[in-house]
Amino acid sequence: MTRWIDAPDWSDPAADTLVKALAHAYPKPAAAEDVWRRTGMSQLDFPLGWNNARQLWTAAVQQAHLAGYLEKLITTARDEWPALREKFTSLLNATAQCFTSSPHLLDLTLDQQTELQRILGGATETESVAEIYHDVRRGVAGLPPYPGDLWRAVQTLRGAVNAFPLCEFLARLACGPDKVTGNALWSWLRRNAPHWTVNVDELDRIGKIVKRTIISVRVLPDLLTPDFHVTVWLYSNSEGWQAAASSTEPWSWQRIAEQLGRLLREIESVRGGEPIVEFTMPVQMLEAPVDKLMVDLTGRAYPIGTLCPVIVRPLGREISAAHVEKWKRLKESDGRFDAGAFQLVTAGSVQPLQDVLCVGIIRAVDTPPEALAATLTAVFDAGIPVVLWHRATPYRYTNTTPLNSILLERPVSRLQDVVREQREAASARHALTSHPGRDVVLLWDNPHRIPPDPTWLPPI
Repeated sequence: MTRWIDAPDWSDPAADTLVKALAHAYPKPAAAEDVWRRTGMSQLDFPLGWNNARQLWTAAVQQAHLAGYLEKLITTARDEWPALREKFTSLLNATAQCFTSSPHLLDLTLDQQTELQRILGGATETESVAEIYHDVRRGVAGLPPYPGDLWRAVQTLRGAVNAFPLCEFLARLACGPDKVTGNALWSWLRRNAPHWTVNVDELDRIGKIVKRTIISVRVLPDLLTPDFHVTVWLYSNSEGWQAAASSTEPWSWQRIAEQLGRLLREIESVRGGEPIVEFTMPVQMLEAPVDKLMVDLTGRAYPIGTLCPVIVRPLGREISAAHVEKWKRLKESDGRFDAGAFQLVTAGSVQPLQDVLCVGIIRAVDTPPEALAATLTAVFDAGIPVVLWHRATPYRYTNTTPLNSILLERPVSRLQDVVREQREAASARHALTSHPGRDVVLLWDNPHRIPPDPTWLPPI
């Protein structure tokens, strides 16, 4: 369940009594002092569920704030109930901060706030909540980092210059895997956002970007033919399902491209939220030019890497604690450029890898495959989730220029879209053959999304 404020154990009789005392005085917070002084552990015996206790607590403290009583309430808690001093003083102060952190809080009626608390009270808080908050606050000056829990994040975003950051935050939460909470949030937004002149259609567009589909393609060489055994999975948020597979005979690259074209035509997307296509293959296949597969979306074929981000992943890579930890840092990087987040190395180099999130591998036309494989092995051993390099072609300069053109001044977390943009630019009619987007390979390895066994399962 969502962690509200820095709440004590609500099953504690003292905590229950405190909430009952405040609830008894609500909506007249000035009367809370007398109730507080006179209420014993057994005087108020009506039952309160855990969710109700949280909602009543926050509503009562908000009312105390609006009535100018909150400071006195905190003093009373500290001075008149010493036994609860440590347990509740920090709680009251934290709650007070939610309501007093900004002098210009977005005006929410009590009904709007109570309904939103009820909706979010049933949500499951995951790491993605902090990620969404960090992403939203990037465009808002003056907002502090993620405050630690969902409701404080809502209250903090109320202090933005307008209502859009809060609405965007809620719209992106609504796109999570919890469909019950998501539907309720969309209903709340559609009824309330127009009152703050927030365009609901724009929120819907953001929702489609957040629901970005991932097409995961596992490719295994056939032992008897030049073709491949293929399984295709679709992922939306944390949900995944099998969409296609070479069930009876292996597929050629052309057949794989045809299947991808069919899937892309069926997926609704908007600019900036194009599906991501990831190819999971044996390490010796990672340089296969999968980004150049020609797919037909509108009666004309295009290289798939110019239409949507195309990444590769090594099949059978062992997931280490370092890999998981670096992936977490990547997701928490808040979209900022960090020169220390990546390192450039030469293929075959034995130099030690730094504690980075991304490695760019410099290789020459005559670099043997063994040198690239050795560097990739070192990268995997170090748990680094993102690797960038160019295929060996006669058009590539053997220096840092092409990789720096992609990496410099860009956050690692945006590399999937940056590489797609570079590939699109490289495909232009007058683009140089040495363009950084030509023949670039992006390895992007999420340790939490491991496709299941590729055995074909017929639809039920």
